[in-house]
Amino acid sequence: MGGVHGSGAHVHFLQGAAEDIPQPDASHDVVLCIYLFHELPPDVRQTAAKEMVRVVKPGGLLILTNSVQLGDRLRLDNSLSKFSKFHEPYYKMYIAGDLGKMFSDFGLECDEKLLASSTKEWIDYLCYPF
Repeated sequence: MGGVHGSGAHVHFLQGAAEDIPQPDASHDVVLCIYLFHELPPDVRQTAAKEMVRVVKPGGLLILTNSVQLGDRLRLDNSLSKFSKFHEPYYKMYIAGDLGKMFSDFGLECDEKLLASSTKEWIDYLCYPF
């Protein structure tokens, strides 16, 4: 955290259940989620997304990093579903889902989608009006 330490920035890290974040509405400038969504059943994934949207401030930033999904890297599509055989029970449902639509249904607008190797990074901004 060298860039943050000593800069006067107030940084608070919270680890816990993404589907029940014990924080007030619109209380965080940034919400960061790393490699969680492919581990969740679809209903919990929806609840977690809604909770992240709930706690991010209007104009705030949601950063989601996870595995690629079908269509992100066409040459990988045939092999992605095989990954579920490695003790990943929700992976097939995850790769077929639409993260952008899911978050937009809760009021976020995807500002940028980056693909780095086999990792997908979503940077979502809260839209007005909510």
